[in-house]
Amino acid sequence: MLFVAIQSILRNLASCPAGSLLLASLWFAAPAFAQGKFISFDAPGSVHGTDPTSINGFGVIAGFYWDAHYLPHGFVRTALGAITSFDPSSLGYGTFPSGINAAGIIAGSYYDANFVFHGFTRTSRGALTSFDPPGSVGTYALGINAAGAITGYLFRRNH
Repeated sequence: MLFVAIQSILRNLASCPAGSLLLASLWFAAPAFAQGKFISFDAPGSVHGTDPTSINGFGVIAGFYWDAHYLPHGFVRTALGAITSFDPSSLGYGTFPSGINAAGIIAGSYYDANFVFHGFTRTSRGALTSFDPPGSVGTYALGINAAGAITGYLFRRNH
């Protein structure tokens, strides 16, 4: 778990404006680091890489992997190592989970056939919901907190 957490932290270090995300991620990673545990894995179907993007306090990891056609698909990995692949839409062409909270709810984005991004949530039981804020012509979800509030940004016409 630590390897995955550090890998995610290093990838996102440049985008941490105040360092609070970095400290929160290290808080979860510190116990594994003290014990010297490193876990490496590839999601089933991964040909061009597996990118873990978030880990919650229970060790559940969300991220995406690249298939043989360079298409990204979402995955969730339990603390015991079981991996489930998912895509929010059969019409989607790329899935990018970006956050997971303690309840196991994943937030992220996917793009459709027109390469327009939409936000999504995935419950711990696998129910997927797509969303776009009013007036949005593109939605990119970046994270989710314990209450289920999602951060991110949207695109609007002429803005």
